[in-house]
Amino acid sequence: MIVSQGHENITALHKSTFEFSKDADISPRADCVIGVRSVGTELNFLRSKVKIELILKAGDKIERIIAYGHPDLTCEGFIVRKSNVIDKKTLCIRADKSAAELDRSFVEVLKNPDTKLITEIRKIGIYESLEFYEGIELL
Repeated sequence: MIVSQGHENITALHKSTFEFSKDADISPRADCVIGVRSVGTELNFLRSKVKIELILKAGDKIERIIAYGHPDLTCEGFIVRKSNVIDKKTLCIRADKSAAELDRSFVEVLKNPDTKLITEIRKIGIYESLEFYEGIELL
């Protein structure tokens, strides 16, 4: 689970990622950030060949994203990527949505600093074959 807060500078316009930032403040240039002051718990299961669903809840709005874990993830950061790029801040890869693809009414709720964003992460499958991870780019 990841718990975050909204922020007035959230724009959610990035086309290939979104991030739950640990920082308390962001500038309008942080177009991938969808929450600030983020704290994550029980994320180590992402360091395996798992298919996951992220369920993002803010106010009465809900977004669902499918993504994948990988054995090379460190879970030190909270960046969700559409690509196969893995670095120390990558939470998961091959997501089916980026910040720019989130419903705009959901993003509007995230612009309120009083909003609490709760992200549940659940395993919905396992991949045994490494073929699925072909093309992983480690940074």
